[in-house]
Amino acid sequence: MIQNPDSQQSEIPDTPDVATTTTPVIAETPQSPIASFKYLSITNHDNGIRELKFLNFNAETLEEWYTYEAFLHATIPSNQIVRQLFDSRGGMLPISGTIQKTRLLFNQFPNMPRQRVAMVYTKRQASLLQPGAALLNMLPIIGRMKMRYFVETDYDDAITWLLEEK
Repeated sequence: MIQNPDSQQSEIPDTPDVATTTTPVIAETPQSPIASFKYLSITNHDNGIRELKFLNFNAETLEEWYTYEAFLHATIPSNQIVRQLFDSRGGMLPISGTIQKTRLLFNQFPNMPRQRVAMVYTKRQASLLQPGAALLNMLPIIGRMKMRYFVETDYDDAITWLLEEK
């Protein structure tokens, strides 16, 4: 886990702590869908990393993830860096659905914030993850998203990579 005792469970995305930019605080609004999530747990850490844990691995979870990402992209300026850790150690979202939703996001938000995404998975999931990762890397996201995959034993390396300023 991220070694930060000040971390808190939150329903509203915190602003990333990026020294080169200023991000407005995102206030809770009636439009915020996050409070209604059942299958997606989001922890906003003080270091600016948003940690997403998938509590189920079905179409409803995929829809909650898409809703969260759309909300995030609609509320954070495009000059920001969004740092997310997807904790997939409990299981994975449907790969084809994830690719479809990712395409929708990039079409809906062509000027989305830059992103660094670390996906933490188990060694057992590696063979399942590789084909999906190859397809995701073929999407037209070069320049806006950097994504790396980390085996669960490299969790701390994932945090270090997310916090790099690149």
